[in-house]
Amino acid sequence: SWADFGTVAVALDGLSASGRYRYGDAVLLLDLPDPGPFPYDTYGLTGEVATPGSYAFFAAPDSVGPVVTTYEGLRDGSAVVLRINPVEDDDSYQFDVTGAVAEPGEFAFFAAPDSVGPVITTYEGLRRDAAVLRIHASDADGVSRANLYGAVAAGHLFEWEQAEDCFVRYRVTDVPAAAETAPYREFAVRPETYAFQSCQAGDLPAEAPPAAFTTAHELPLEHLGGTQLTGFAVVHGVRQLLPDGVLLPNGEVAPGATIAVESPRTRALTPLASSVPHVFTSDLAEVRKLPYWREPTVPAGWRFASVRSGEYAGGLDGYLASYIGPADQLAVTIMGAYASLLPMPAAASWTVNDGNQLIVREFRMIAGRPAAVTYSPLGPKHHQGANTKVEVYDAATGAGYVVHGRSGSLGLLGGPDALRKIVAIARSLFASPNAP
Repeated sequence: SWADFGTVAVALDGLSASGRYRYGDAVLLLDLPDPGPFPYDTYGLTGEVATPGSYAFFAAPDSVGPVVTTYEGLRDGSAVVLRINPVEDDDSYQFDVTGAVAEPGEFAFFAAPDSVGPVITTYEGLRRDAAVLRIHASDADGVSRANLYGAVAAGHLFEWEQAEDCFVRYRVTDVPAAAETAPYREFAVRPETYAFQSCQAGDLPAEAPPAAFTTAHELPLEHLGGTQLTGFAVVHGVRQLLPDGVLLPNGEVAPGATIAVESPRTRALTPLASSVPHVFTSDLAEVRKLPYWREPTVPAGWRFASVRSGEYAGGLDGYLASYIGPADQLAVTIMGAYASLLPMPAAASWTVNDGNQLIVREFRMIAGRPAAVTYSPLGPKHHQGANTKVEVYDAATGAGYVVHGRSGSLGLLGGPDALRKIVAIARSLFASPNAP
């Protein structure tokens, strides 16, 4: 689909061994003037796309039909297949330990929000402490990326990638105005998603491998969870997913496991978290005064039952609410609490009932926030009674929200259909009249 004239987003699968399209997606930014002929110097009019960087759209799903040759064809849905000869990624950005970023192809991260503090020089710092990205407006070949970086806005993503299993995705939180004489751009960022198998700890080497930078509204998450996650652990928000077999049933790392697991660390309680009272009540007026409270939108016929918090919820720095469906069945429970321990490790997939049924955890973005979902995929190993769960992390408050489906008869257990209902409830927690 394409949201704006001149921008075409197309799903690709396994086209580039270099890794440029490693996520299976690509976004082609086409410099389209007024409607008219395509720039055939890069467009494969015959469909052959024999040279790197050439591409062609087809109107037939088997890519043997006519090539789309008009702008109208791009916009009206005629284009259903893209064939592309990918340009190899030059991986042309190099870490600048000084932080000056005076030369093309240099970048640096800072922990201080005003970018005047020390430059981050460790892998741990890149994924935990980065607050500002400073990146030169031109790559190492001197090619200007000023227009690309000039289009980045708060809410977009930057990805720093050194290897397939060593990357960090940063959510842009602010875009300061660029100084007229500065050769670089700066972005306030917050680490959101990362992998660390081949860069677990220590200083970035003086001659660190070149890094690739990608910027986009969002980047795919599907391959970073479920059965697709096989070679390394991934952290997204406060959840850490690991391939099947890395964790024992008791949560400990299996002996001999070669996948690196990041040990959870404890964060000090905030004043808001420390103020959570010890409550067990069915009084909504009292409940709405609780720290972290967010009110969901639930189906007609459901009702709020009760809330426990503090010692009544096992010492939870937040609340646990219950909602009842028709026939007085427990429909869902919703937890909202400060996330004091992170990133919590969990299996991305596992089987039950002698390996005959499959359950997966996958990463998502829900209501603009990092999330993890649990369900059983459709197929020969579908488990219709599997728990469904949605976990959403709100970085602004440091709180995690968990919506847990509890009733099979209400269609809240099992597969994708049940999960969609739980996701809708989770999304409503961040909709009006709740705080953004």
